Amino acid sequence: MNILSNYSFWDEKEEKCKKIMKIQKEFIPEQFTPTKWNSAEQKAKFCYQFVSFVQSDFSQSKFPQWFYQRLSNCFGFIAHCDRLGFYKTYFIDSRKKCNFINDCMTYPCCGDVGYTYSDAEKILKVWLSENQIELKVLNQAKLETEKYERAELNRLKLKYEQ
Repeated sequence: MNILSNYSFWDEKEEKCKKIMKIQKEFIPEQFTPTKWNSAEQKAKFCYQFVSFVQSDFSQSKFPQWFYQRLSNCFGFIAHCDRLGFYKTYFIDSRKKCNFINDCMTYPCCGDVGYTYSDAEKILKVWLSENQIELKVLNQAKLETEKYERAELNRLKLKYEQ
């Protein structure tokens, strides 16, 4: 017997949580200042990729190398040796996703926009805030925790209540 069979409704709640995050924002190059190394169009592309990545519930398929290289230099993050190390640090479960979003939201976005992506960071913080992404990811983490705990409770009941 599958110990999660009585809890299929949790999967529905998780799906609703993910669908709520599907709010798009437009980013146009005129919103950004080009750097010495990157164009305003590249900053807009980064913002679109960030939103797409978050909306996909941080799908690894939406985390290409170019995006990792830029993201690991934004919001005060540092590289983790490689893309997979960064991904495992921030995106393999909802608790880690909460930490990532919190780090983005609390970062002061400092630096000269001619040398950094601080303008893009500020715009993405507004998107995260307007769409309540932090709350949605936290709720998803709570659902995952409850699902795990209920399954564990059911497993222990089966083991000890014979």
